[in-house]
Amino acid sequence: GYGNKLLNNTISDANYTCTNGGAVNTAKICVDGEIAYNKINNTPVMGINFNFFVNSNVKYKAVARIHHNLITNFMMRSDDSGGLDEIGDNGQGTRVDHNVLYNTRAREFSGTGSVFGFYFDFSGGGYIVDHNLVYNTQRTMIINNSPNLNIFNNTLLNGNPSDVSILNGNGGTGLTDTIRNNILSNTANITCCSYGNLSQAIFTNNA
Repeated sequence: GYGNKLLNNTISDANYTCTNGGAVNTAKICVDGEIAYNKINNTPVMGINFNFFVNSNVKYKAVARIHHNLITNFMMRSDDSGGLDEIGDNGQGTRVDHNVLYNTRAREFSGTGSVFGFYFDFSGGGYIVDHNLVYNTQRTMIINNSPNLNIFNNTLLNGNPSDVSILNGNGGTGLTDTIRNNILSNTANITCCSYGNLSQAIFTNNA
């Protein structure tokens, strides 16, 4: 729908059939919505699946917003997803900010490397991702071949410090992505690998 809000809820022990829907799912139409101040925990797949969550007008950014949510103990029975997950859409200026994501059972999925805090999968871009905290996850963020992402002022700390914090794992070079002023446990894959890198992203002032 249009202009819907999901605010100040506790959502626990949801989606134990382990579908690809998440504890919260924005379904087929979610325009100029707001998801904020929710506590989401103990879910076998993603915390929030925000497909089709968009701004109605790209000129007015951050009307659609996902912010100040606490998402813990996600991806308990699955992999290849994340606490906040999106695939294939253009957010048109949607803002995703001030969320805290931590704790997965990623280490139980030996060698998969595919449990994340944020998961942008062939996204159409147009998202502003700022001031989020991710820690104690296998990896913190993946942006598979997703253009026009603005990733600013986040703290992204992998469960395994040797893994890259921001991964482009499936094609592309990060062209038109901007990654700036983030605290990372390990820098993004700037020049490697054959399956995708961030060599053409604007990557500045990250520590």
